[in-house]
Amino acid sequence: SLNAHFGLGQETEIESVVINWPSGVVDTIVDVDINTSILAVEGSTIVSTDDLDISDNFLVYPNPAKDEIFVDVPFAFSTMKYMVYDMSGRMVDQGIVNKNSINTSKLQSGMYVLSFEVDGKRADKRLVIQ
Repeated sequence: SLNAHFGLGQETEIESVVINWPSGVVDTIVDVDINTSILAVEGSTIVSTDDLDISDNFLVYPNPAKDEIFVDVPFAFSTMKYMVYDMSGRMVDQGIVNKNSINTSKLQSGMYVLSFEVDGKRADKRLVIQ
């Protein structure tokens, strides 16, 4: 059986369940009720993360892109991490945003999910590489 059973001991709350699939996909399920069963589907939480408050103002351009994309955000940041996921949910690139740009020349043509992380919060954008 692929069922997993977890005991919480004296804990009364579950902040999150993190699943590391054999394929390399990582899913995080948040606000899980105790004494319940959950059905986890590989890759189902890649784009359902807690967005940054400014995610609607988060610009990524050009999109579609070729060798480089630019990130425009309405706030100052010291370090912004990025992760690029293919449509199967596999991370294919990651790094630190440098001078508001990301080199995308090593990505193959296709659709991706581009995730940014600042101060423990994430914002996701769709990205097309030509």
